[in-house]
Amino acid sequence: MNLLEMLIAPHPEEAAASVWFQEEARAERIAGVVRIAYLLVWLLVTFLGREVNRGVPNEVNFIGGGSWLVLALAYQIYLRFHPYREGFKYASLTGDLLVSYAMFFSYSLDAAGPVTTLKSPTFMSLFLILALSALRFNSRLPVYGGVLGLAAYGGIVLSFASGGRLRWGDRLEMLTTDKVNGTYLAFQAAYVATFVIVLVVLVRHARRLVRLRGEEAERAAAEKHERQKTLSTLERYFTPQLARHLLENPGALGGRLQEATIVVADIRNFTRLCEIQGPVKTVQFLNALFEKMVEIVFKHGGTLDKFLGDGMLIAFGVPEARADDALRAVRAAQEMVGAAESVGDWAGVTLGCAIHSGQVLMGNVGAPSRMEFTVIGDVVNTASRMEQLNKHFRTSIILTEATFGKVRDLIEARELPSTEIRGKSEIVRLFEFTSWKGVPA
Repeated sequence: MNLLEMLIAPHPEEAAASVWFQEEARAERIAGVVRIAYLLVWLLVTFLGREVNRGVPNEVNFIGGGSWLVLALAYQIYLRFHPYREGFKYASLTGDLLVSYAMFFSYSLDAAGPVTTLKSPTFMSLFLILALSALRFNSRLPVYGGVLGLAAYGGIVLSFASGGRLRWGDRLEMLTTDKVNGTYLAFQAAYVATFVIVLVVLVRHARRLVRLRGEEAERAAAEKHERQKTLSTLERYFTPQLARHLLENPGALGGRLQEATIVVADIRNFTRLCEIQGPVKTVQFLNALFEKMVEIVFKHGGTLDKFLGDGMLIAFGVPEARADDALRAVRAAQEMVGAAESVGDWAGVTLGCAIHSGQVLMGNVGAPSRMEFTVIGDVVNTASRMEQLNKHFRTSIILTEATFGKVRDLIEARELPSTEIRGKSEIVRLFEFTSWKGVPA
């Protein structure tokens, strides 16, 4: 940490305060550094010009400037080890004004009299003091400093005028003699008042910009949070890549007919599992198995539509259809069956899958307060009723003719006996997946 960083470093107790307060405290310390630097330059210039500017003003600059510097250093050291308080900015501004005006007034003790005070360039210090007040981003502080400074300046002028110590002259005499001009003095006051107005406008504008940027940052953070929340929801059903695509293209979730391949998976011997494990361990087992199954589904580009108690409804080709959706579905089904057998072998747990292809209605379905993205239609109902036939045929993966026709060149399958499916008026030809034709599963 360098010297400047050390001088403006915040006190630990300020960390819990509001951002505005912390910035005000930091600005107060920065103003102190600028004050000290200004006084050092002032004293250096006074020292270098000591032979030219002999007399009371030179002595006042040394004594007053030196005292002012000591006070500024003491205040800066105090802020180094103590927390900033809200009233400090008014106290430091008041101290700067009182010390500087005391020095201005002391110039009148010179042989030239009050003219030394009223024509001294040191009056410009008031502008620096007011400028430092604007660093606190508080519009009331420049107004306070301007009113106090003008009142002090006016008091000095009135004290000289009431004592008969002023000699009035025109503009030319103002510049060439020891006379002063009322218009010139009024202009000085007007400059200070104008400078205060500019500072107030600047501070208010700065605060407005900060507020707008803060609101913009809050909106961006809220949008990011909402986006992440939506993405997390989508990732429950889709692969991460597809979830991001849907987030960028929300229209893809609109209701429409879509060619898809549906997989309904259901755990066999679930009742026996509950008897052996009990409810708590059964739920833990299901969660572990479903986690593996979801990974497999996403691996093959499927969409998890929903959990069905001890089963799952999965769609391939949703929300966008692909030429190999049926193949992806068969591969995923075989891997899920294998995962169930490896995890639940000790309990005799197996998995049955039914696969059917056709048009489904895809979209957000439900009440406005609770919408759910899903697929519905005859294809879904048929696949669900087909899955129950796995127990009857003692099979693991059943395909309809619609699905088998898409993968017949890639798999080995045997046709199952004709069986009526509830809700279907026609016999549906069913096939059992047995193996691959040289295509790795």
